[in-house]
Amino acid sequence: YVSLNPARPLEGRTVVCLGDSITGSKDAPDDWPSQFAEMTGAAVLNAGISGTTMGYASGFDPVCCLGIVSASLSGDWTAQDAWCTANPGMVKAAARIDALKTLDWGAVDIVTVAYGTNDYGLSLPIDSASGDRYDPATFLGAARSVCEGVTSLNPGMTVVLIGAPWQWWDGESPYPAEEGENQAGLYTADYCEALSALTEKYHAPHFEAYHALGFNWQTRKTFFDPRGDGTARYDGKHPNAAGLARYAERLCGFLCGL
Repeated sequence: YVSLNPARPLEGRTVVCLGDSITGSKDAPDDWPSQFAEMTGAAVLNAGISGTTMGYASGFDPVCCLGIVSASLSGDWTAQDAWCTANPGMVKAAARIDALKTLDWGAVDIVTVAYGTNDYGLSLPIDSASGDRYDPATFLGAARSVCEGVTSLNPGMTVVLIGAPWQWWDGESPYPAEEGENQAGLYTADYCEALSALTEKYHAPHFEAYHALGFNWQTRKTFFDPRGDGTARYDGKHPNAAGLARYAERLCGFLCGL
């Protein structure tokens, strides 16, 4: 992937970033996809939507990763349009859906698929107890459909799966997240490990954000900020400016090495 210009190693490449609030809650130039674009010279579309999961788990189903990929395959965005109308406050989401509607997937070189934080938070099952490999209400069932779906959109495109970063709760249970079970008895790391195993099945690159970013108990107040709710508690789910810059830097190094 590396271009002949070492200062812009992905110049001429197009990258689409699917993800949750860690990808999509900020606007340019503060979001990590925009910083990644600046570092690499790639043309980058931030298609992250806050609150979303890999598969069907909540009122965000039409704009979850599977919902977006399904609409991209069918060309039918009726459910996404209805969701945007019903959620007028989700301005970023509506703009990103509009961009995805007209996206030429055949011109995309790399798509990053970054989910897991809300899957853990909403206790999405990792896989189907019934053996349904494509169960859309499970993390891996949806991920399998996503991997195969985006590959169908463009077989020459590289699909990069990104697991959830380390997270923590300040003054809440679980404390920190890596030591607390969700209602399904699972940890954030369980979703990350499941995704790692899936990437081996699909021979897909896997950026292990949980380990690669250096977010941990000692560095937590470097990469996360106070909530700003009148308390001294921190938002341990959404990385701050330093955390998002670290995300872009580490992903840049990873993708430029492919």
